Amino acid sequence: MPGSLRIGKVIGIDLYIHAGWLIILVLLTWSLASDRFVQLAPTWAGSTYWITALITSLLFFVSVLAHELAHAWLTQAHGLKIARMTLFIFGGNEDLESPPRSVGSELQIALIGPCASLLIAGLAYLLALPFAGTGTPEEAVLDYLAFINLSLALLNLLPGFPLDGGRIMRALLWKWSGDYRQAARAATLAGQGCAYLLIVLGIGSFFFGHFFYGLWTIFIGWFLLSAAQAAHMQTLIQTALHEVTVQHAMNVAAVTVPANISLQKLVDEYFDPLKLSSAFVVQGGYLAGQITLMEVHQVPHEQWGKTPVGYNMRLKEQLLVATPEQSLSAVLQAMVARGIDLVPVVEDGLLVGVLSLESVIAYLQHRCVQQAIQ
Repeated sequence: MPGSLRIGKVIGIDLYIHAGWLIILVLLTWSLASDRFVQLAPTWAGSTYWITALITSLLFFVSVLAHELAHAWLTQAHGLKIARMTLFIFGGNEDLESPPRSVGSELQIALIGPCASLLIAGLAYLLALPFAGTGTPEEAVLDYLAFINLSLALLNLLPGFPLDGGRIMRALLWKWSGDYRQAARAATLAGQGCAYLLIVLGIGSFFFGHFFYGLWTIFIGWFLLSAAQAAHMQTLIQTALHEVTVQHAMNVAAVTVPANISLQKLVDEYFDPLKLSSAFVVQGGYLAGQITLMEVHQVPHEQWGKTPVGYNMRLKEQLLVATPEQSLSAVLQAMVARGIDLVPVVEDGLLVGVLSLESVIAYLQHRCVQQAIQ
């Protein structure tokens, strides 16, 4: 999703964080240090407020991560693959390579997130009991974690995707209508409606003197709107590509290079004349890997003439590879999630075509023209 930063890999899933989290980190730390903790303990030293507030903000991030990992664990337990996971202030969004298989699995996956947040809230509450009334940083941190995780669970039950309540709504509409895509469209539109409502409530709070509450509500609404719009676009694409396979959009003619030619010949006869930055490498028609300018420039120029392409290419096993019969929607989603714009299409090991973002767009444009004519 636009505005997201990759921070690593967790349980085999690429983990991204929305860039707005940096704003939230500053905002939350500021509001805790200058308002909430000052009211709780007016006698603390100035640095104590800020250190305690920063620790609390980071633990809140860990709580959101735990909430999403609960989703991810159960999603994988139901046999679904997650291309990537993006964290937001109120939770996150998993990019699935295929839709949920049943209403039951969708409901279970949706409910485990709020349950995880409630469990963390309860644990924080119990740990805070020995510090009750002491006014110590430990009490401040644990009390706030109990409060914020309870709030996180309740907020996620709002009926709008990508919140968990939206997933529950999608599952119930799916069961009622029998049409997953229609249910998904309704849930994402409801998510946008909830986002606009939160923004309006936040603006209204300013007029009643609730500055921090209003600012928080606006930011949460903004995050939700951004996520809901992205989910809505994803749903539209999935609907447009329903039952469409890769072979409908792939290019049959693909530029390939032999594995045994030199890097110098690759540049002189393929990359420079054809204005290419990458090419798929074949051996006897079978896909062997991919070579890009990045791999070429890793080799000193004076060695290009005696270095075969096969020595520096990325192997087939390192690539995202599609088959002609695969769902175009699922492959496209994996391409976007991994930031790939070119995918080899292989059948029985043979390279039979190439799928690119441009070829998918061209297919959609052609389909729209055909529908307009009809």
